[in-house]
Amino acid sequence: MRPSAEVLGNLDKKLFVSATDPGPECCASQQQQQQQQQQQQQQQQQQQQQQQQQQQQQQQQQQQLTATAILSSFS
Repeated sequence: MRPSAEVLGNLDKKLFVSATDPGPECCASQQQQQQQQQQQQQQQQQQQQQQQQQQQQQQQQQQQLTATAILSSFS
């Protein structure tokens, strides 16, 4: 005897719910992991911003050096 489509559908729902919502303990650890990942991403972004600032400063210094070199060659 084959189970009806309705019974199969209900079984699928139960399996899906238990797989996606395993319980409060699991959810709590997942949230912590997500928060840690977000913090790591923020730190990486900050590091990238700092690197960009350093690169900009270096470029400005190089421009100043070339400008003074050109000026001094004229005098």
